[in-house]
Amino acid sequence: MQYPWASVRYWQPFRIDALGLITLLGAEDINVWVGRLSQSKFTEYMPLLAGFIIAGDRFRIPNQSFHLYNITKGVYTHELAAWFTRWVQCQKFETTRSIVNWEVISTPRQRIHETALAALLAAVLLGFPLALTILSGDFYGLANALALVVMVMGRAYMIHLNRRAIDRSILRLAPSAAAKSSKTIVVTPNSKVVTMFIPSELIVPVFARNPQVTPAKGYECAQWISWAAFAVHVVALGMACLATQIYTVVLIIGSSILLCHGWGCDDVVDLRRRRDSDGNVVRRAYTCLIGSRLKATVFEWPADFEFRQLPPKSWALRGSSNNPALEDERSARRMDLYAWLDLSKEEEHSLVKWDLIPHHRNGDGSWDAEFKAKQKLIRELQPSILQIMDDAINHRNNNNQRREKLASDCEAIIEIKDSGSVKQCETQTRQRPSSGVSAEAV
Repeated sequence: MQYPWASVRYWQPFRIDALGLITLLGAEDINVWVGRLSQSKFTEYMPLLAGFIIAGDRFRIPNQSFHLYNITKGVYTHELAAWFTRWVQCQKFETTRSIVNWEVISTPRQRIHETALAALLAAVLLGFPLALTILSGDFYGLANALALVVMVMGRAYMIHLNRRAIDRSILRLAPSAAAKSSKTIVVTPNSKVVTMFIPSELIVPVFARNPQVTPAKGYECAQWISWAAFAVHVVALGMACLATQIYTVVLIIGSSILLCHGWGCDDVVDLRRRRDSDGNVVRRAYTCLIGSRLKATVFEWPADFEFRQLPPKSWALRGSSNNPALEDERSARRMDLYAWLDLSKEEEHSLVKWDLIPHHRNGDGSWDAEFKAKQKLIRELQPSILQIMDDAINHRNNNNQRREKLASDCEAIIEIKDSGSVKQCETQTRQRPSSGVSAEAV
């Protein structure tokens, strides 16, 4: 029997192998690192794996595993902007000690030199396969190289529109430099608690909602073009000559690895502990920009805010120390964080309603007594977040003489008195015998 389409069975003008499937790898990491919208001076225009993540606009899908508690306003939400949750996910935050101060800079920062460097590097690395395929007559390889260029241009355009959307939201609200910031905490999926100070006007339009990109038609057109380029890339890579295949695979995998390690990014820095001129262990703050106006400064609660227990039931501030062993014993307790935040009665009540502070059971007030004792010590310091941030940025530590004096002179006493079957807990601060400072609270 002669089949009418038998010739289709032997039609083989070209071949397709499975190498193109490599372009599907690394989707989760690319989604996070590209979606955080932080600029890299090296990998900004490099070709990456998982081009469908950009074409499908998946980096704008919100992650509802993060929780933001606006302590100042008493508001909670798990609906946060996609860029914000991805940015938090990429930072190497401590369990409870990390602080982020968000602010709007009055003069937008134009990264002309960084953009030019990234563009020049990409032009060299993408220009080589174009020349290679043209001179060798590898036209499938040429199609693959052109697809890479188109995908890079599409990604750059879409990321630019997302950053510009944040800038536009900020300009529309026009918060002043003196605008009041809200005291917030963000709980991550791995249970880290990050303290953040965010301008109140920006929480909803910038941090809770995805800023609307414009022009919407241009953005959608870039998506379609990126999809077409990705399809050509997947097919053409499998049909290109071996030299083109090797170069392309090394380029896109290498660029993706560098991006996911934050190579050339402001928000990925060396967090190793250093020592200042007095021998104290410090961790320097770092800053980064999202868009051209939104600035984040990342630092930590100082080491001399740590509490140390004194026998039998008292607490004191640890004060400064140049002992590396003590630096490795930094607190990871949420109680200490709440004490550092110097909460008001209303703010404490909000944390109780959100189940972030333990509820009293069977008359046991030991947690609350210890918390009040630590809170009293912090209130004696009258800490300034701006001063702490300035110390961290300028690589200074423990320059507050009042803090040092209180750390050495004051201790908080936890007194637990039995009254029938109910324990009554009281806290007070007292001066040590060698001190000239007097402080008392019940």
